Amino acid sequence: MAAKRQLGDILLESGRIEQDDVNRVLDYQRTHGGFFGQSVVALGILSREEIDWALASQFDLPFIFPNADAVDREVALLVPGDWALANLAVPIVKAGRTLTVVVANPLDNDVLDDLHARTGFDVEMALASASRIRELIRNIYGDAGPVRSGDTSAGTLTDFITTALDTGAERIGISVRAGHAIGWYRAKSGRARTPLLDGWATILEDMIDPSPFEAAARSNGEMQSYDATLTRAGVDAGIEVQVLSSASGTEFLLRPTRTRESKRAHVVLPPSVAAELRLLARVGSAYVAMPAMEDDAVLDIAAQLPGLVFGDTARAAHITDRDEVPGIYTLRTGEQGEDFIAAIESYEFDALSVDLPLDDSRLPRIIKAAPISFVHVMSAPDRAALADAGINWLLAVSRDQDALVWELRPVNR
Repeated sequence: MAAKRQLGDILLESGRIEQDDVNRVLDYQRTHGGFFGQSVVALGILSREEIDWALASQFDLPFIFPNADAVDREVALLVPGDWALANLAVPIVKAGRTLTVVVANPLDNDVLDDLHARTGFDVEMALASASRIRELIRNIYGDAGPVRSGDTSAGTLTDFITTALDTGAERIGISVRAGHAIGWYRAKSGRARTPLLDGWATILEDMIDPSPFEAAARSNGEMQSYDATLTRAGVDAGIEVQVLSSASGTEFLLRPTRTRESKRAHVVLPPSVAAELRLLARVGSAYVAMPAMEDDAVLDIAAQLPGLVFGDTARAAHITDRDEVPGIYTLRTGEQGEDFIAAIESYEFDALSVDLPLDDSRLPRIIKAAPISFVHVMSAPDRAALADAGINWLLAVSRDQDALVWELRPVNR
């Protein structure tokens, strides 16, 4: 396949490099050798993905972002995994007697010849970055793990982000095509994808600061990367955001980096604990005491737990006879009695957090007004007193230097 224009000319015409950059690259090549695009990346002038985009333009090829779930696996399995990895090439779709193969190197015509010889089909190329093709190969031919059950049902972005973070996802993405959005993430346990319900863009705008949509507007086919803050249930988490947008769609990629102080307590709920608490809530009779820590941070943590466990869409309330907890829907008991309790029961909350003394006569009935309730306990827990209040689980939280250590166990053990 003959090149129509030089790569350097394409990059100059598109405004991605200046003449001074060309001179630097030529000097570098005289010393180190290699291709023009490789030298541009080595000098840090452009990213590998920007060079791949220019190569696609140079050879008049479509530049794509391959997704394992969109690939025809029967077509991909026309070649073995070792062939795909050796050639950094994967057949992705067949139309009639023509195969489309995604490749990293548009100059490697041997791939086309070999694939034609193996299959008897005519072969057309599409271009993608080597890193994305490697990931595609791992997903299709490797043992990356099964797609989670239920991945095909649509959900809210809030629930999707909550599940991804609670699962310990290393990468969280949103793929947008023709107005439709699909969320996906990868964790050590495997990968998942979920069609997102309308309204996801507004939620994403509220969650991430600075806004990823500002980066999308600047992208025009060029990768945008920056550090940002993701706020969920009052906790600020540091993330790295990558955005790549074109006229045909947008890719948002979030990489969690760290959890940092917010206006409330520094809380990172382990995924295993969150999963166990959700299991208890499904049973429908989980009343969980949280004993106080030395700095009494548990009060703040207990108030946040419904959101941390179930996400921002959970219908939850904090019940207390003390001051309102900022940012948490709080109901103050005061001297209210039966009518107040009946009102709480009628709302059918998903979860409650409760800050009342164990000997408050209203406590046993209040905590049973939701499938799961988290009760802040001021003093060291007395198992008999907990049982008398109707509490059947104990969630102990302690500090190991700056980290929180969690232990969930039944009261009667």
